[in-house]
Amino acid sequence: MNKLSMIAVSFFAFGALTVSAQAACTTQEAISKLTTITDGMSANKIPTDKIATTSQELNNAGGLLAKGDYNGACAIYDKLIGEFKLSTK
Repeated sequence: MNKLSMIAVSFFAFGALTVSAQAACTTQEAISKLTTITDGMSANKIPTDKIATTSQELNNAGGLLAKGDYNGACAIYDKLIGEFKLSTK
């Protein structure tokens, strides 16, 4: 393998490791995001006509949490936080 190929492979491997490290979501992060959403619901920051859909998405995220898929749950939470412009703690 020539030197340029080695550099490219090293750069790609480093990038993949960096992205996967950033994408990891811990249990605590998932719970914090869930709390942000439920606080938003309690404070009426989520429109009434979106409550049923939001609740279903929270149920889906809960199923992922139960399976240990914290990244999947956090992806749903992040989507909801962004959709309703909720501020995280």
